[in-house]
Amino acid sequence: MERVKGLATIVSLAIVGAAGVAAAVAASLPGGLLLTGYACGGGGDEQRCIGLARQLSLVEISPRAWLFVAGGLGCAVLAGGSILALRRDWGAVLPLTLVLTAAALVALVLMEQVAAQVEPANVQGTTGRLLEDWHPFLQPELADMREDAVRKYAGQPTAPGGPAYDREQILDSFSVREQGGWTLLRWAIPVALFAALLAFASVVATSLGFAVTLAGTGSIVAWGLVYDRARPCGSDASECYDGLATVFAVGVAIAWWVIYLSTRSGSRRDDSPP
Repeated sequence: MERVKGLATIVSLAIVGAAGVAAAVAASLPGGLLLTGYACGGGGDEQRCIGLARQLSLVEISPRAWLFVAGGLGCAVLAGGSILALRRDWGAVLPLTLVLTAAALVALVLMEQVAAQVEPANVQGTTGRLLEDWHPFLQPELADMREDAVRKYAGQPTAPGGPAYDREQILDSFSVREQGGWTLLRWAIPVALFAALLAFASVVATSLGFAVTLAGTGSIVAWGLVYDRARPCGSDASECYDGLATVFAVGVAIAWWVIYLSTRSGSRRDDSPP
């Protein structure tokens, strides 16, 4: 059993390291997020608009994205060090797995705060938000995009003989869509959280099944709480699903534990002498 637990811990730490590297790469990929909006002039039937867009890496959008790079590489190094430490002292690995779990949880919180405002890449249409309604991660780049567009288009004709572009109608709202870098980041961080929890649980648990159950239910409930906290219902919301993700996550966790305990109980009865 100790050999199985040791192997599970090593595999979990290796996954944490790989996920950390993936997060660092994701934040640096040229196609991170697509920022879009419109520049318009005139009104009514004479209104003319053009679409404007910027596709940038996350580190180009916000200096905060360097936290994903530094954190991801740091977790990879720490996970590698933890694997080496396993050969000498199991007790020394426990605090390292807690650090990895905390780092993954912090990354999940920041990611979900931004993800609450990011649309899927294949979405039809746009959901425009005013500049002040965007997360601070995105605001500076969106403001810079608007300033550039105003300098370029304000007062210029939309077409020969057409109305001029109106400053107030140039990027008055924005939408942001995910690209490959963001998609990779959204996979890497939850995987890192689960693997870090599994590494911790493998050290303290008495069986691999218990460790997997503890890590799986812990990561699911953590995701549900973070997801809901990042998407509070506004006062003008026509529909509100606040807390639904948490309820779903807790329900899945309870069902998982019931199945595990039932299976465990059945195995004990089968192993008991007649």
